[in-house]
This record gives sequence, C-alpha cells and structure tokens, in this order.
Amino acid sequence: MTKAANGRSSIHRRTNGLGWEGWVSLGVHPVTARRQRKHVRGRTKSEVMAKIEVLERQRSNGVLRITPALSLQQWLDIWLAGRIAAGLRPSSISSYRTDLKHVSRSGVGDVRLLDLGPEHVERIYSAVLGAGCSAGSAVHVKRALNAALNQAVRRGHIGRNPVALASAPRHEPPEVDPYTAEEISRILAAARTRRNGARWSLALLGLRQGEVLGLRWPDIDLNAGELTVRRSLGWLCWQHGCVDRGVPECGRRAANCPRRHSGGAHLGQPKSAAGRRTIALPAPVIAELRQHRACQDAERLAAGSLWHDALYVITTPLGRPVHRNSDRHDWTELVAIAGVRPLRIHDLRHSAATALLVLGEDSRVLLAVMGWTSMSLAQRYTHLVPDMRRQVATRQASLWSINVAQTKS
Repeated sequence: MTKAANGRSSIHRRTNGLGWEGWVSLGVHPVTARRQRKHVRGRTKSEVMAKIEVLERQRSNGVLRITPALSLQQWLDIWLAGRIAAGLRPSSISSYRTDLKHVSRSGVGDVRLLDLGPEHVERIYSAVLGAGCSAGSAVHVKRALNAALNQAVRRGHIGRNPVALASAPRHEPPEVDPYTAEEISRILAAARTRRNGARWSLALLGLRQGEVLGLRWPDIDLNAGELTVRRSLGWLCWQHGCVDRGVPECGRRAANCPRRHSGGAHLGQPKSAAGRRTIALPAPVIAELRQHRACQDAERLAAGSLWHDALYVITTPLGRPVHRNSDRHDWTELVAIAGVRPLRIHDLRHSAATALLVLGEDSRVLLAVMGWTSMSLAQRYTHLVPDMRRQVATRQASLWSINVAQTKS
C-alpha cells in the first residue's frame, strides 16, 4: 500500500498478516520538530477504519493533540520566546530572564513538566535564598514561574499549576515613611548647589528614575509649562555570546563575556499606557529647568566635538545619558549633604504621591500625575502623614461636641 501524504491518516495490513493497523497524524513536535502520530490496530480493516475516524474527530475538536514530554526549562524557553514575539517590553523580558535563571541553578529545570510538583517549586525558592537573595527576590521568581505555568495549564500541557500549592518565603515589603515637607525643602536646597540638581525636582513631581533619565528636551515645553513622559531609560541584563549546548564557555559572568550581547541602556516605552502622560510644571521648576538648560549649553560648548548630542535633559558632562548606578551614587551624596534620612530613590514617588494627598487632590489627579492604572497603586504609594492624622482628629472632634451638646439638653 502506498504511504499516506503528510498530515493524512494511513491504514494497511500488519506485516505478520495478523490483522490491520493505522496511524493518525498529530502534527510536529514543538521541541524535537519530529512528526507525531497515534497508532491503532484491529482484526479487520473496517474495525481499524472506525477507530481512525473516532481519532480524527477528536483531533478536529482539539481533544487529541500532541502532549510533548517537555522539561520545565524547555517550557520556560518556549514561553519566554512567546513573550518576545508578543512584543513584551525588553526590560520586562530581561527581568524574566534574570528571575528564571534560578530555575536552572536549582536543578529543577530538567524535571519533566508533567512531573512538576509543589516540592520542586519550593526547591527553587530555597535555591534563591541559598544564593544570598532576599525573600523579595523569591517573590519575583514566583511571579514569573506562576505566569509561565498558568499558560502551560491553559494549553493543556499540565493539569494544574503547582506554584499555587507551594509554600513561598514570607515577604513583607518594608513600610515607607515618606519625606516630610521640611525634609523635601532641605533636599531641594542641597540639590540647587549640585550639577543636574533639576533631576531631583523632576523626581518630586512623581517621575520614576527611568522616566527622568530618559527625558529629552523635545518632551518639555517650558513656554506652556508642561512635560510629557514618552519614554523610559532602562538597563537590560547582558547575555552570554559564547554558549555551547546551554553552557557558557568563557567562565565569566554574562556582563564580562567577550561576546556579550542584548544588554546595556535601552530607551523604551514607559511602564504602562498610563505612564505616557503630560504633567503641568510648577513655576519654580520651570525656572530651574531654564537655568539647567543654560548650564548644559555651556557644557556643550566646552566639550566641543566630544559632546553626544542626544538631547537628554539629565546628562553626563559629555551629553550622554546618566547610568542608574551613577544616579544612585549622586542620590546618596545628596542625602548626606541635605542631612535627611537615606530613603531609596524610588521612595521619592511615595513622597510625591503623599504630597498630592496632603494638598487635597482627588484620586483622578493622583492616577494621572503618577501614571498609575488603578487605585490599588495609589493606596500602596500614599501614606497617612502626621499632618493628615491631626486634620482627621480635628474633624472627628466635632462628633464629641455634638454628643456633649445632646447630653446637656
């Protein structure tokens, strides 16, 4: 009997002459790229044909399909490739890669996806903590792993997501006590004496670190007094360029690999659609930015042909964008000069959001200025400062006044 064409079922008598057999094509294996088929047999040709018809109906309805024996690492590679194809931000892809490196280091990456249980997931968490990372890092790994395995469930590769059954390390983010108005005043006064001092005024308007460092002069209209956030400057993790069968040959960290690739500074989209926003600038900030631009023009003339003219607002003395590590170092020095508590750069967003709350701005203003997508973020970033607590107590006092008046009557 002639061989059936690719994708079609075939049937013929068995080589030993005892009955008939047939194959139903299921397609190509996503990892091995080999053709997959389902085998059936019976005593008569009509019996085998009936079995093939049942399997073909199941194939058409999606009930019968390839269930590849993927390892966890193979599935994570497939899932990550899908995220890249879907256009996920490069910074998010880089973050996923960093988190999922712990899977291979834990030795769980070779476990078959179908055999994966909560104990394997817990072993990954232990590997994260054993590498000296914090419980917060384990939470990041959990989020990435959970997203990947949820998709594996939706596609029918596994019946349930073991991440939901595993015990994750306990992590409680530290409560942030935002800067007071007096501390903010001291920070701004100290910043005025330093190069790129306007950078910290922009931070106290609620911009993220990447949004400030990725800001370019065409994004600012000083005459209209407006600033538009269009981009964010991020840093991608370097990848090895010397990998052979999954193992780097250079023996170094990826950042030091002679053939490293896909890393470094990356000017991309803001964190979310809400991050693309326009902010009105207070008059003192407009004046500060005008002075900052004049100082930058003087630096451009002094640098001459060495100036990197990419129109960034916050730059190095040669016009290049400021690296996040240099930015953190500058912040550490500024905090010491101002004599205030050493909070993180990102905590300036907490201070900016709380300041808007103290000024009595409503939730819609908070969402628009801070670039948030939901009120849950507002609740996370805004804090009930002492002045607000005293205002609440003053308003509550009226309740007792009413009570006393009713008692006397």
